[in-house]
Amino acid sequence: MTEISDARIARGREVISEKEAARHGVELVYVNTASQEDPEKHLMDLTEGKGYDDVFVYIPNAAVCERETGCWLTTGA
Repeated sequence: MTEISDARIARGREVISEKEAARHGVELVYVNTASQEDPEKHLMDLTEGKGYDDVFVYIPNAAVCERETGCWLTTGA
């Protein structure tokens, strides 16, 4: 999950922890993109450059939407 607020990341962890996600076979990573020099590169590095199968954007912010589309998996897998 990406966010620009440490407080909202903390709240996200209260709702769904990394440990809880792992129990369901999901690797959940919380990233404060405001603290990243190149957020898209950092997110792609987390997948070794492969990208993501699913990207959900829950904020009506053009810059966030544009950045996240760069992380989509392009193989159609």
